[in-house]
Amino acid sequence: MLTLLFTSRESTDTPVKIGPVPGVRIEGNTLRHAKSDAVLAQWDDHVWVIDGKRYYRADCAGPVTINLEGCEATPKRFAAEHFSLYDGMVYVDRAVFAQLNSSNQWYVPRASTECPQLLLLPQEG
Repeated sequence: MLTLLFTSRESTDTPVKIGPVPGVRIEGNTLRHAKSDAVLAQWDDHVWVIDGKRYYRADCAGPVTINLEGCEATPKRFAAEHFSLYDGMVYVDRAVFAQLNSSNQWYVPRASTECPQLLLLPQEG
């Protein structure tokens, strides 16, 4: 199971935890529960919005697996110890992994491709 921690820019605000969840599907600018497809957070104007509140970043401790979905990529699966979302970028192990582009797709330099979806799962084993 995964837990996402959303942090506000205001140091006085309490971070919000989402989870544990079996996985998170990142469809363009929307985070969804991997099983129920419920919207967990929406990216808007450089922040993640949850119940009308704004958070500048989301973090998930690993180990995790990131699957590239809906695109022709090789490889399609990547492992990481830490995953975060910040300002339209995905970071794995604190290095840039993907960037949300103007067509609402994730450009993944390691795979030299754009993908409509990233699936974040707990690493098996």
